[in-house]
Amino acid sequence: MPVILHISIQYLKIMKQTKFLFCIFFIFISYVSVFSQKYTINGKVIDKYTGENIIGAIIFDTNSGNNSNTNSYGFYAVSFSKQDTVYLQISKLGYRPIIQKIKLKSDTTINFQLSENTQIDEVIIQEKKNTTLGVINISAEQINTLPLIGAEADLIKAFQLMPGVQSGNEGSSGLYVRGGSPDQNLILLDDVPLYYVNHLGGFVSIFNSNAINDVKLIKGSFPARYGGRLSSVLDVRIKDGNLKKMHYNYSIGTLSSKFFYETPIKKDKSSFMFSARGFLWGFIWQPVSRLILKNVSVGYNFYDINLKYNLIINDKNRIYFSVYTGNDNLKYKVKDKPLKANYLLNWGNTLSSFRWNKVFSKKTFSNLTIAYTRYKYLNEINYTDKNTKENIISQYSAGINDFSLKYDFNYFPVKNYSVNFGIQAIKHKFNPGAVFEYFAVGDSTVKETTIGNNKLQSSEGAFYLENKISINNFTDINAGIRMSDYFVENKHFLSAEPRVLLNLYFSEKLSLKSSYTETQQNIHLLTSSTVGLPADIWVPATKYAQPEKAKQFSVGIFKFLPKKNIEISIEGYYKNLNKLVAYKEGINFKSATTSWENKIEINGKGRSYGIELLLQKKNGKTTGWLAYTFSKTNRQFNNINNGNAYPFKYDRTHDISVVIVRKINKNITLSASWIFGSGYPYNLPLNKYISTNNDEIFNWSERNSYRMRSYHHLDLSLFFTKNKKNGIRKWSVNIYNVYNRQNPYYYYLSDESGTWKLYQQSLFPIMPSISYSFEF
Repeated sequence: MPVILHISIQYLKIMKQTKFLFCIFFIFISYVSVFSQKYTINGKVIDKYTGENIIGAIIFDTNSGNNSNTNSYGFYAVSFSKQDTVYLQISKLGYRPIIQKIKLKSDTTINFQLSENTQIDEVIIQEKKNTTLGVINISAEQINTLPLIGAEADLIKAFQLMPGVQSGNEGSSGLYVRGGSPDQNLILLDDVPLYYVNHLGGFVSIFNSNAINDVKLIKGSFPARYGGRLSSVLDVRIKDGNLKKMHYNYSIGTLSSKFFYETPIKKDKSSFMFSARGFLWGFIWQPVSRLILKNVSVGYNFYDINLKYNLIINDKNRIYFSVYTGNDNLKYKVKDKPLKANYLLNWGNTLSSFRWNKVFSKKTFSNLTIAYTRYKYLNEINYTDKNTKENIISQYSAGINDFSLKYDFNYFPVKNYSVNFGIQAIKHKFNPGAVFEYFAVGDSTVKETTIGNNKLQSSEGAFYLENKISINNFTDINAGIRMSDYFVENKHFLSAEPRVLLNLYFSEKLSLKSSYTETQQNIHLLTSSTVGLPADIWVPATKYAQPEKAKQFSVGIFKFLPKKNIEISIEGYYKNLNKLVAYKEGINFKSATTSWENKIEINGKGRSYGIELLLQKKNGKTTGWLAYTFSKTNRQFNNINNGNAYPFKYDRTHDISVVIVRKINKNITLSASWIFGSGYPYNLPLNKYISTNNDEIFNWSERNSYRMRSYHHLDLSLFFTKNKKNGIRKWSVNIYNVYNRQNPYYYYLSDESGTWKLYQQSLFPIMPSISYSFEF
């Protein structure tokens, strides 16, 4: 109750700041509701064979041009000015479009069912308004047909092949979007934020591709409903569960094993979904390493579990219960009698949520979400000496817990006009790093110490409003604002974040789109330079380290070539970032004797600009895309690099991705991707000298003034699918880095030969893999 009360107080303060906006909004809504006298067709678009909501389906009247898109729960509403006969076309990529004639005499509710398009022949659907500036949509089918790394289909690696998105280090599942860092991405799993989304030190993400219903990445033109991050939104929707019949699949690959199960509890009324994934070799790593390394053993495993229950109470009410938990465990044991040492590294996410869909009227849809999220990180060393009976334990822990509530509304008052508005609140509880030390001899405790166990709390609330207007079918405007109040250490940070998107349609095939957005981030991520392992600490923005801010302007031209079934887009962007934070140079991030605020540089600035090109073919026997990005990104802090701007660690000037998927026949598919990127910047000392204490002192060059070699590799996958009597069998044979390119992972200096030389460390050579799956 205290948490809810505190959040409610913050909302009241925000409402006082935005009461004028409320008044104008409701006066306008009342006006259009009274005088418009329109007719509305509303309902849901669902999958015919599973009952799954179809997100982003297009409902288009071929006579008037009136149109709508289904929201994240499959709901739509289209308004008309008079009684008439309408011809609604309902379409979604990957489904067979349908056209239905409707004699409109009053408000009408119709639910449409679409069936998957399994034909190889090309089906071209006119979707001139379905391409949004700065938004990337990749279907689950596309993700599963891209070349696999370690026989693992990966959602985030699919987006890394798109313009404006970079991966960071080779093999990483990080997202660096338009010059941003991974903490600046809002990653949502069924509307709930996640804080860490990687396994195996970033090699694979936490998302099970078999459980994905819909996913999109927003790089710019952020709708006002999204907030709390600066650079992007990754919105992942998990399947609700089959309402028609039981369905399952399982797969075994070189890297992991997966299982997915969904079934109706009561047909067309309620369903249950369960998915699990785990590291295939986790149970044998430790014993095998002990045999090879004798006194040393290494154990590692990871897992992901998703659960969901959904219940259709009636035509106007539906509820969802969702749970996700995922974890990584790395253990390192050394036995060298009489000494024994155990090292443990553990990290992971847990979330749970309750959602309630409510249809208030033909024109109004709402969703209430109540959720809990936790991210934890633990590093432990346990040392024992059997001779002296000494036992030393040292633990370093960090994490964050969130309690959140949001209430979203979609309102369709008149034709070609819709309103989205809502309120949101989050209560954060931070552990910014605590050290527990224990020392004992025999059965007696000699010393037990806890350092830095200073839990921190903050809260934030927001109100948002979006207005989407279509004018004469040639102009779309989405204008919105997000008003937020962030409260920490008895201080408020009020902000207004305007969001504007303008679309101009010169024809059915050519459009110009531009946007301007302002965003604020109320939490910071402190990242160490540890290679390959997570050592990240989430901390709140404070009076000292204030909330980060960003402004972004983007513009793009979109062209559709129907004869070749190719979409072309060229986008440019310019982004300014302020109030950034970073660790001070040479700081020990695990030290809890020093406050985290004393370890960081504040008031950093960033700038990024670039041009992105995408040529994409989505239908036919051969599909794929060509993506190219030119970009420049820098950072600037007063006490780093003498206060001069320097290239961002992951500034990559040129980035190219080529993806080709060829359906050879109904049973065989060949997939290929080639990636090229110019080198990342890095630091290198100019020279060294020996101090009076015989210490080696390096004289460093300007920060990130050198560039690594260029990075490129070719990946191939061959998929074999066969219909069996009781299901579908699928094999995949995959090769990562076909021509064995030795790409730089990092550089280091060594004087093993007597003179200092620069050496390159590469990570992944050519790697074949194989996977098997069966679907029933």
